[in-house]
Amino acid sequence: PAYGMLSNLVGAWSHPQQMFNYMNYGGGIELFNELENPYGLQFLGAAATGVEAFLSTTPIRTVEDLKGIKMRAPEGMVQEVFAAAGASPVNLPGSEVYTSLEKGVIDAADY
Repeated sequence: PAYGMLSNLVGAWSHPQQMFNYMNYGGGIELFNELENPYGLQFLGAAATGVEAFLSTTPIRTVEDLKGIKMRAPEGMVQEVFAAAGASPVNLPGSEVYTSLEKGVIDAADY
């Protein structure tokens, strides 16, 4: 769970610089290495991919808007976060997101 949390922090940072500050000055690099070193791995550096967005057939402006939404999300902790917010997570390959939105199989997708 610790590695999943550090690798995909859904909404944890308001700005990418916050993540870089944590990694470089707040113990993030040391924590990653503590988790990875036993497997012969070494953390090389953090990267920010930018702001994420949801694909959705209905507006999602607040956490409350997630209640009852059928949300395609990656398995594991990400689905747990959306479920805790009131969404109904769905396992779905990325290749099926657009047709599933069109057919009403899902209402939104974290993709």
